[in-house]
Amino acid sequence: MAQFMFETVDNSRPVEGMPCLALDKNSNPHIAYADGGRKLILANRVDGSWVQEEVSSAGLVGGSDPTICLRIDSEGNPHIAYLSYDGLLTYGVKRNNHWELNAIPTSRFGDPRGVSGFDFRLHSGRLTPELRDTPYFAYHDLTSNSLGFTRKVEGQFKRMLVIPEDYPWDKGLYPSMVFDGDSETFLISYIEELEQGEPDPALPPLTKVRVTRILDPIEGTVGYTALLDNDHFQVARPTSIAGATQWCVAYADLTNRKLKASVFELGLEEPHKEMVTDTVYPVAPSVALELGIRHGYRIAFGDENKLKLASRDQSGVWVVEIVDPDGGNMASLAYDNLGNAHIAYTAGKTLKYAKGTGVRFH
Repeated sequence: MAQFMFETVDNSRPVEGMPCLALDKNSNPHIAYADGGRKLILANRVDGSWVQEEVSSAGLVGGSDPTICLRIDSEGNPHIAYLSYDGLLTYGVKRNNHWELNAIPTSRFGDPRGVSGFDFRLHSGRLTPELRDTPYFAYHDLTSNSLGFTRKVEGQFKRMLVIPEDYPWDKGLYPSMVFDGDSETFLISYIEELEQGEPDPALPPLTKVRVTRILDPIEGTVGYTALLDNDHFQVARPTSIAGATQWCVAYADLTNRKLKASVFELGLEEPHKEMVTDTVYPVAPSVALELGIRHGYRIAFGDENKLKLASRDQSGVWVVEIVDPDGGNMASLAYDNLGNAHIAYTAGKTLKYAKGTGVRFH
């Protein structure tokens, strides 16, 4: 089990929705979040203290659970994505102490329109240095009820559908995305949902959990799609994906009150579904890979007003530990190169940060 230290990031204002934690190349933590007035705040740790910046030019953050995605590029610049108050996917980057913000084209008409869930990643540029720090976006496009993907090509944002429209299915819900630096492709996890309606409107929707690989993000070439789960249950919280050639998707089955994972490993023909733990309340999982440990997937989540961490061993067994018994919700997890866990989470309306050191499973 790990040993954790805890800090309050911001006790001057209440926090709304889901914070997002990202580490820079020196493993320093940065956290993006919305305050009680839905202003976008960026916090980073400087000399042992937390410093907050209000991104006033961003306007107000929209969405029922305000969510900001944060990534730090190779030069230490913060990149953010969020829903504006009118529901547009908005992207911003800070360079030379100046924020540049743009609404991203997401609709079937090629312009910015409403989305209901999103994620974004930066290209690592390991094999193609000219693409380093280029942003890519996955989202649920409300104009097509499908999974959209926007990439930057020759300085212009271009939108494409990852999967075709398929009425009455609602596809691309609750997406999460990860960049595979080995192949320079993207993996996107998401939900497909079919409301039952007649003859039994009380029956949970038919839900499919899928992963699709974008083989060529510039040309928009779509590779294989894997089916991870297919049953009558409801998700209604974001999925979370980590890994590369091998990967893990975490998602919450709200109907059966279970936290689930689907893991793909080399040597297996198909991903295999695993039950992580029972849950009491709807949870929003955050999965990460602990570097240096084979199949070392970890999932941070809040349940029963406690911050919890699930760890997977080589045999596929998940063990759950309580990180903070005094509160925990809306967790965001990352691991640094030394194997230390960094978690941003909310305790009530207070934003907190936990750092854990120590060996778990090998």
